[in-house]
Amino acid sequence: MGSVVPKRMVVIFGKRIPLSALLYLFIVGLLVISMLLPWVYFEVSFPPPRVKLLAAEGRIRVVGYITGYVYILHEYIAYGAGGEITGVSEIARGIVYWMIVYFILVMVATALYFYIFLLETEKVKIGPEFLQRHRFLLETVALGILLAVAVSFIHVHNVLAMELITGGLIVDEKGAVLSSGYSISQRFSYTTTEWRLSWAPGFVLFFIVTIIAYIYYVDKYFLKGILNLAPYWRVRGLLTMISVIMLAFPLAECAQVGGCKVATPIGETELRRGYHTFTSLFHIAYYTTGAGGSTSWESKVIVSLSNMVFVVLTILIIFMFVIFLLGAVAWPCRYVIKAEPFITLALPDEEILRRHKALPSILAWKKALDIALSVIAGLTLVLLFIGFVKFLGQIYITVAFMEHLGILWTTPAAYILALCLFAQTLLILKPTK
Repeated sequence: MGSVVPKRMVVIFGKRIPLSALLYLFIVGLLVISMLLPWVYFEVSFPPPRVKLLAAEGRIRVVGYITGYVYILHEYIAYGAGGEITGVSEIARGIVYWMIVYFILVMVATALYFYIFLLETEKVKIGPEFLQRHRFLLETVALGILLAVAVSFIHVHNVLAMELITGGLIVDEKGAVLSSGYSISQRFSYTTTEWRLSWAPGFVLFFIVTIIAYIYYVDKYFLKGILNLAPYWRVRGLLTMISVIMLAFPLAECAQVGGCKVATPIGETELRRGYHTFTSLFHIAYYTTGAGGSTSWESKVIVSLSNMVFVVLTILIIFMFVIFLLGAVAWPCRYVIKAEPFITLALPDEEILRRHKALPSILAWKKALDIALSVIAGLTLVLLFIGFVKFLGQIYITVAFMEHLGILWTTPAAYILALCLFAQTLLILKPTK
């Protein structure tokens, strides 16, 4: 373990507050804002047409909040072949009860981070003495809740069942929006459609907050605390561990109104009507049978192994994590990647001589570790590119333009993973380490 370093302080309104406390307050603020924004947001919009014949303008939208409140808005104007105008303006409101569970969990995590903030300021001492002395446990629970909510919600929300306030049930809202949009665009052939089926702003903000909290936790307690690594290797470790956690999130998603088979240069896949998520390891298909407005419905989930390119990508990322961990705790290079210097004048002369003789071999191990991490990250980045272009790209072309059955898009997790792998690859070019 490294030596104890005094906390960095800032002065706010004449009071000295640790800089770390402001980070916890920042996390609390962003969590509160995320709960005020929509966590579910699907929309198909019809921009104003140039010629108002056989065209529509307006939007169909589903908006849901983590409190469980959801509404579906149909608001558009259709122009017939003879110039007749038909206006639709309907809104259905309802409750998704299981979302309330997520609301409670996020509230608990927010309260825990606020409590940690109060303890970190060292101005307020409340609660049991055990919790005050073991903030690590509090932060572990809080981060665990954030990760559990983020990973589970992004998968579970794909098949919503909304109980209408006026009575009845609407299921598979995302599929309903897609079907309605395609139905209107087919009936009114000069309609332009724009799709928004990706992650909602509230969940995107929550996802970002979770990653920030994860980075701070890993760096504070593991990389800087237990391993006591130098700054360069802490960055290596953070990029590796962020890449690992991104494997739990979808890298791409697809929504379809009909089924089809897609032949790609690196494999064939079958897509049924419904909603699909592509993680690095699994292809998960969600679809609903039954009719809205009744209880005769069933949500089904089919999990299959992803394309082999993504499977190999997953193995490489895990292997990169194992290599980094071995280099930090087992291999000889562990002595020279720590924050404290390997050779100091405070050591006995015999120890200095012994370490000096071992230094060339240890530095060779360090260089090998550095090269290995960059090479593995580079290979993984190439596989990610191949997977997106050769596999998912072909699916997008087939589904959106050849069959006109749906749309595919990439997620924020894919961009973060690509950036981490790109940075990990280029870090070896840093002259001083």
